[in-house]
Amino acid sequence: MSWEVSTMPCRKSFFSPTLFKKNLTRFWPVWGLTSLAGAMLPLWLLLGLVANRTSLLANNHMAEDFAEMLYTVVAYGVPYITIAYAILCAMLVWGYLMNARSVGLMHTLPADRTCLFVTGTASGLAMMLIPYVITGTLVSLIALCWGFMDFKAVCLTALAVILLAVTYFGIATFCAIITGNIFAVPALYVLLNFLSLMVTALFSSLYTGFFLGVKESNYTISTWLCPPAKILQNFEMVREYVGENFDTRVPVLHGWGTLALYAGVGLALLGLSWLLYRLRHSESAGDVMVFPWLRPVFRYGVAFLSALTIGRLFYTMLWESVFQKGDWYDAVPMGFCLAAGGILGYYIASMLLEKSLRVFNRRSLRGVGVVCAGALALSLWLAFDPFGLETRVPDAADVARVQVEGYNISLDLYAGADDEYIREVVDLHQTIVDDRAYIKEQESLYRAYGEPYDEEGRPERQYIGLVLRYTLENGSELERVYHMNVTSDRAADPDTFDGKLEALVSGDRALREDTVTVPRGCKLMDMSLYDRVQQVETHIDGWDAVLDALERDLEAGNIPRRTLFGGTRRDDSYSLSLQMDFRNEDPDLYNDNYREVAVYPSMTETLRCLMDMDYLSEEALINLQLDYLQSFTTATGDHSIENWGAVSDEEIAALMDEYAPGWRLD
Repeated sequence: MSWEVSTMPCRKSFFSPTLFKKNLTRFWPVWGLTSLAGAMLPLWLLLGLVANRTSLLANNHMAEDFAEMLYTVVAYGVPYITIAYAILCAMLVWGYLMNARSVGLMHTLPADRTCLFVTGTASGLAMMLIPYVITGTLVSLIALCWGFMDFKAVCLTALAVILLAVTYFGIATFCAIITGNIFAVPALYVLLNFLSLMVTALFSSLYTGFFLGVKESNYTISTWLCPPAKILQNFEMVREYVGENFDTRVPVLHGWGTLALYAGVGLALLGLSWLLYRLRHSESAGDVMVFPWLRPVFRYGVAFLSALTIGRLFYTMLWESVFQKGDWYDAVPMGFCLAAGGILGYYIASMLLEKSLRVFNRRSLRGVGVVCAGALALSLWLAFDPFGLETRVPDAADVARVQVEGYNISLDLYAGADDEYIREVVDLHQTIVDDRAYIKEQESLYRAYGEPYDEEGRPERQYIGLVLRYTLENGSELERVYHMNVTSDRAADPDTFDGKLEALVSGDRALREDTVTVPRGCKLMDMSLYDRVQQVETHIDGWDAVLDALERDLEAGNIPRRTLFGGTRRDDSYSLSLQMDFRNEDPDLYNDNYREVAVYPSMTETLRCLMDMDYLSEEALINLQLDYLQSFTTATGDHSIENWGAVSDEEIAALMDEYAPGWRLD
């Protein structure tokens, strides 16, 4: 007893050096082996320097390379290591809370719970940081000896390691405080870190099976609720150009705000854990949830996750693979399956909480009723969409920008400059929403029957995808992704979505934006002419003349319009194309940096311009016409010409008049 009084701190002490040392010595194999593994990095660096000493000493950028190595490790390696190592350290220092005898012994020591908590937290963080300190010290010593030490990079790397350690150890400590079961600690740790992404993925995959066009969530909010995902997304090493002429490239760590934010969350969880630890009963050791107010959360949380996972599995096995017709889920069977999965999860959680199999009693019926009511509410929402998620179409006046991507079309429209086309897109969207029942019914036909063709070899039905991406005036975004069967009969009716889509695809806007003009916000940097017959690419210097010729062909209607059924395929054009390279000058716009413009026989202005500039000879044009006729007549089933090598220029001209009227340059 005299030994305890002389060495242990009094109850008013906030830290116990004896207990701190005991924790480190007791668990030294863990941080010792981790340190040994970490020492492999400086050993690898040392061996590399010894093996390449002359060349490395001659390198004038060794300090930058050293900083880049540190930043790469801390940005792309340390987060993965720390998230796994933190839960191990937390389970070691708080493991006594999971055993009734151990927790009773610890709580009889002459140290209050604040002292025990502070000492345990310090012990866990020390065990986490010791391997990094040893590894960093060895690496720094090597850098000092070789003369490429970068103190700023070392300090920033150490700061990042500390912030990551605080973040994940705070989360792990909170998980250890709220449970009394050692096996529940890592499970809760994984859930707390990744629950938002898991629920978002499960829930979005559920409603996308009911709502036409509604895409899966973009995970913006759920990613912020998942520290590992957001840290790996934002915290990165980039190489920036600095200096007066921007000729020096240095490595820089980006994402410090994200690290600081989650380190603050870790500190807040440590503070909350301290408050909960003071309220925790020693007798709760062994319980899955040690606080009564957390037990309903655990019970219904497990029921909810079980409904979204096991319930979906029930639906897939018992209904979708047997009775479901088409690709869309049925609300009533889904509701029953969700309820069954939720009830199963509810009783599993009850067994864990009660540590008994005797949970099937009258008291549990109320909880089962709550689970069934939740499944019913969810199935009703999926069936009737009371919030209009599936039917939402923005008003054209509220649209600041809309991007349209799909079969044979790619548009980027802005309010003010493209109001007429924005109204067309919104009208098309509304028609799709109004015909959603028909679209759902017809969607599986493509997979069942393929694409039927008419007598001329053109498809009577196309299964196409269409993406509508809105940016509204209030800054919000709306995106819809549709997959539809479009038929040639309905495309002739301007009141159907097939007809409106055909009009949008073949309209002047689609032709102008997606064929021959320089994209908005871009500057033309290079242009070349590629002849696929001769496989020759020729650089063009006179860009403006060619662009003017393309514009004249556009205004004259010489460029074939795109259609949903058989329009402007590559085999309708010459084996000739203009290849353009762009530079995006507006950082707020996204455009491809490359465009290939197919040259058609009817584009007489462009062809005449290329011939006048000596980029295209008459002989080359005849070869292109011969190749065009051979491929086009073969595609249409015309096999009247057996020997193409003996076809005269007059016969070529006659065939061109038949298959490509308006091709003559004179």
